[in-house]
Amino acid sequence: MTEPHEVLPVEELVIRALLDRSAAKNWGRRSVLAIQAAPRWEGEREIRHADRSYLIWPCSSVLAVRDALRSRRFDTQPIILTNLGREELGTGICEHLVDHKPLPPDPTVALRDLFSAGRQESQLLRHKDSAVAVLRQLSGRRVPPAPGGVLTQALLLGTVVEQGFGLADQAPTAAGSAGVLCRPAGRRPFRRLACAVRRGADRRRPAVAARQLASSSDGDHRGAAGRTDG
Repeated sequence: MTEPHEVLPVEELVIRALLDRSAAKNWGRRSVLAIQAAPRWEGEREIRHADRSYLIWPCSSVLAVRDALRSRRFDTQPIILTNLGREELGTGICEHLVDHKPLPPDPTVALRDLFSAGRQESQLLRHKDSAVAVLRQLSGRRVPPAPGGVLTQALLLGTVVEQGFGLADQAPTAAGSAGVLCRPAGRRPFRRLACAVRRGADRRRPAVAARQLASSSDGDHRGAAGRTDG
């Protein structure tokens, strides 16, 4: 028997991005979204998205997945979080799922979808946590489509500058955007990545800068949560 996959928790914004992706690709309104993620959830169990209600079902067994599928109602659909793959679930269950399998919760794909891009520059936000940090910043905002369907460093950083600071058309290049984000008033989750771009002469790989962004973003996110609770 195949062992369950090693998977990580999924964030709500990535779930919402997968719902949008499913709708855009017309994967079937009656199909159930299953995500290959850790079968645990600490947020609100019910979420609303695009005028529909969904219930989060963490499922670590085939029986739990079957129970989730049986819970389907006209006005409420389950969203399954499971560490089981297509082989473990079997054809009978997978035929009820979006794209006939649990989908990987890749925030980089969600970010490309946000910019209507099919590709991205190499090394751009390869670290998944850094993609999540940018998704948090741009969630719910209107962003420009990527020219030629390619998400570039200049477009990504320029959009963060415009949306986060209201400085439209002041930083059309990656280096210019990085310069704005490197200012003392810049938001800390993005400052390290931006300054790494600006100091290109230090020859650090973009993946290193992305990990720095993820680290600083996670720290700020936890700190904000602590201040709210306090």
